[in-house]
Amino acid sequence: MKYYIFKEDWKFDFLENEDPFKPYGGEPVNLGMKLDLPKIHLKFKTNKIPDCIPNGNGYVVFNQNIISILEDASIDYVQYFDVDVQDASGEIISHNYKCLNILKVIDAIDIQNSELKWSELYEGEMEEDRYIRDILNLKLKYSVVNDELLFRLKGCEHLLVFREDLAQQIVNKGCTGLAFYNADGYSF
Repeated sequence: MKYYIFKEDWKFDFLENEDPFKPYGGEPVNLGMKLDLPKIHLKFKTNKIPDCIPNGNGYVVFNQNIISILEDASIDYVQYFDVDVQDASGEIISHNYKCLNILKVIDAIDIQNSELKWSELYEGEMEEDRYIRDILNLKLKYSVVNDELLFRLKGCEHLLVFREDLAQQIVNKGCTGLAFYNADGYSF
């Protein structure tokens, strides 16, 4: 089974002049750990919003079109947080979005066969203090993935990995605001 890396599509006019998120000062959402997150309020300059709302904060914000696909697939390791979408005047235009925290994290990076750039070691740091700065050619360890539908990559928890059939369902439904890239050979 093939796997794909989820990426947000930033080609939307509503992002050009409006920062969609108020800063959240709590724990990061992208670490794959359970969180208590307050309701998020998003404000946009237009009423035409994609199914996935791109943002620079590492949040995963999907509307019900995508969430229903995840629910139908019985993915039970996702926390959902309420999101109010407002127009520029502050009127709520949708309650149809949720912020998702995907809790499944799998140590699936094939370190031996991937081309990775690691952080430098500074005085007093140990080898285990290094982290992956860049991936130039990703390879997955399929033996540990166990046919999972959706997960985060350990060491790069900001990357969401979708199994091919799940990604295809989202694409077939015509969902907007996101794209999928083949995990094998992926670079960032």
